[in-house]
Amino acid sequence: MSREIGKETFLKAVLRRYLLRQFPDLTSQELDFMVGVALEDLLNYVAFSGNYIYEASYRERAVEQLAGLAESDPIGFDRLVTEHMEVWSIKWNQRVKLVLGKDAQDSRGSENLERKVGQLIPLLK
Repeated sequence: MSREIGKETFLKAVLRRYLLRQFPDLTSQELDFMVGVALEDLLNYVAFSGNYIYEASYRERAVEQLAGLAESDPIGFDRLVTEHMEVWSIKWNQRVKLVLGKDAQDSRGSENLERKVGQLIPLLK
Protein backbone atom coordinates (compact mmCIF):
# COMPACT_ATOMS: atom_id res chain seq x y z
CA MET A 1 0.00 0.00 0.00
CA SER A 2 1.33 3.41 -0.89
CA ARG A 3 2.10 5.59 2.11
CA GLU A 4 1.18 8.72 0.14
CA ILE A 5 -2.53 7.98 0.28
CA GLY A 6 -4.71 7.48 3.32
CA LYS A 7 -5.73 4.01 4.42
CA GLU A 8 -9.41 4.62 3.81
CA THR A 9 -8.68 6.10 0.38
CA PHE A 10 -6.66 2.98 -0.40
CA LEU A 11 -9.56 0.74 0.65
CA LYS A 12 -12.00 2.75 -1.47
CA ALA A 13 -9.69 2.42 -4.49
CA VAL A 14 -9.50 -1.35 -3.99
CA LEU A 15 -13.28 -1.67 -3.67
CA ARG A 16 -13.77 0.52 -6.74
CA ARG A 17 -11.77 -2.00 -8.80
CA TYR A 18 -13.74 -4.95 -7.46
CA LEU A 19 -17.04 -3.18 -8.13
CA LEU A 20 -16.08 -2.27 -11.69
CA ARG A 21 -15.41 -5.95 -12.37
CA GLN A 22 -18.84 -6.92 -11.04
CA PHE A 23 -20.77 -3.92 -12.41
CA PRO A 24 -18.91 -2.57 -15.47
CA ASP A 25 -21.71 -0.27 -16.67
CA LEU A 26 -21.94 1.97 -13.61
CA THR A 27 -21.84 5.73 -13.92
CA SER A 28 -19.24 7.54 -11.86
CA GLN A 29 -21.93 8.73 -9.46
CA GLU A 30 -23.36 5.23 -9.02
CA LEU A 31 -19.88 3.83 -8.49
CA ASP A 32 -19.04 6.43 -5.84
CA PHE A 33 -22.26 5.64 -3.99
CA MET A 34 -21.69 1.89 -4.15
CA VAL A 35 -18.07 2.22 -3.00
CA GLY A 36 -19.29 4.08 0.08
CA VAL A 37 -21.88 1.41 0.89
CA ALA A 38 -19.45 -1.44 0.18
CA LEU A 39 -16.77 0.12 2.39
CA GLU A 40 -19.13 0.54 5.34
CA ASP A 41 -20.38 -3.03 4.92
CA LEU A 42 -16.81 -4.36 4.76
CA LEU A 43 -15.78 -2.41 7.86
CA ASN A 44 -18.85 -3.69 9.72
CA TYR A 45 -18.03 -7.24 8.63
CA VAL A 46 -14.42 -6.99 9.80
CA ALA A 47 -15.42 -5.39 13.11
CA PHE A 48 -18.13 -7.98 13.70
CA SER A 49 -15.75 -10.83 12.85
CA GLY A 50 -13.16 -9.35 15.21
CA ASN A 51 -15.79 -8.99 17.93
CA TYR A 52 -15.35 -5.22 18.34
CA ILE A 53 -18.35 -3.93 16.40
CA TYR A 54 -19.77 -2.33 19.58
CA GLU A 55 -16.69 -0.29 20.36
CA ALA A 56 -16.98 3.44 19.67
CA SER A 57 -13.90 3.38 17.44
CA TYR A 58 -14.74 0.14 15.62
CA ARG A 59 -14.62 1.83 12.23
CA GLU A 60 -11.10 3.21 12.64
CA ARG A 61 -9.94 -0.10 14.07
CA ALA A 62 -11.36 -2.01 11.09
CA VAL A 63 -9.63 0.39 8.65
CA GLU A 64 -6.35 -0.18 10.49
CA GLN A 65 -6.85 -3.95 10.49
CA LEU A 66 -7.57 -4.08 6.76
CA ALA A 67 -4.69 -1.75 5.88
CA GLY A 68 -2.36 -3.82 8.05
CA LEU A 69 -3.49 -7.02 6.38
CA ALA A 70 -2.94 -5.46 2.94
CA GLU A 71 0.67 -4.70 3.91
CA SER A 72 1.53 -7.86 5.82
CA ASP A 73 -0.42 -10.43 3.78
CA PRO A 74 -1.54 -9.08 0.39
CA ILE A 75 -2.80 -12.49 -0.72
CA GLY A 76 -4.87 -12.89 2.43
CA PHE A 77 -6.18 -9.35 2.00
CA ASP A 78 -7.14 -10.08 -1.60
CA ARG A 79 -8.85 -13.32 -0.60
CA LEU A 80 -10.83 -11.59 2.18
CA VAL A 81 -11.94 -8.70 -0.03
CA THR A 82 -12.72 -10.96 -3.01
CA GLU A 83 -14.87 -13.31 -0.94
CA HIS A 84 -16.62 -10.45 0.81
CA MET A 85 -17.31 -8.59 -2.45
CA GLU A 86 -18.67 -11.71 -4.16
CA VAL A 87 -21.24 -12.13 -1.39
CA TRP A 88 -21.80 -8.36 -1.22
CA SER A 89 -22.53 -8.20 -4.97
CA ILE A 90 -25.15 -10.93 -4.68
CA LYS A 91 -26.78 -9.12 -1.76
CA TRP A 92 -26.62 -5.82 -3.66
CA ASN A 93 -28.47 -7.38 -6.60
CA GLN A 94 -31.10 -8.70 -4.17
CA ARG A 95 -31.51 -5.23 -2.65
CA VAL A 96 -31.97 -3.72 -6.10
CA LYS A 97 -34.56 -6.35 -7.02
CA LEU A 98 -36.47 -5.64 -3.80
CA VAL A 99 -36.48 -1.91 -4.47
CA LEU A 100 -37.47 -2.33 -8.11
CA GLY A 101 -40.10 -4.87 -7.11
CA LYS A 102 -41.51 -2.43 -4.55
CA ASP A 103 -41.57 0.34 -7.17
CA ALA A 104 -43.42 -1.97 -9.56
CA GLN A 105 -45.92 -2.84 -6.82
CA ASP A 106 -46.39 0.85 -6.00
CA SER A 107 -46.94 1.57 -9.70
CA ARG A 108 -49.53 -1.20 -10.00
CA GLY A 109 -51.23 0.08 -6.85
CA SER A 110 -51.43 3.59 -8.31
CA GLU A 111 -52.84 2.24 -11.58
CA ASN A 112 -55.49 0.24 -9.69
CA LEU A 113 -56.44 3.30 -7.65
CA GLU A 114 -56.72 5.48 -10.77
CA ARG A 115 -58.89 2.87 -12.46
CA LYS A 116 -61.25 2.65 -9.46
CA VAL A 117 -61.42 6.42 -9.05
CA GLY A 118 -62.04 6.73 -12.79
CA GLN A 119 -65.07 4.44 -12.40
CA LEU A 120 -66.45 6.60 -9.57
CA ILE A 121 -66.16 9.97 -11.33
CA PRO A 122 -69.11 9.38 -13.71
CA LEU A 123 -71.26 8.46 -10.70
CA LEU A 124 -70.49 11.77 -9.03
CA LYS A 125 -71.68 13.85 -12.00
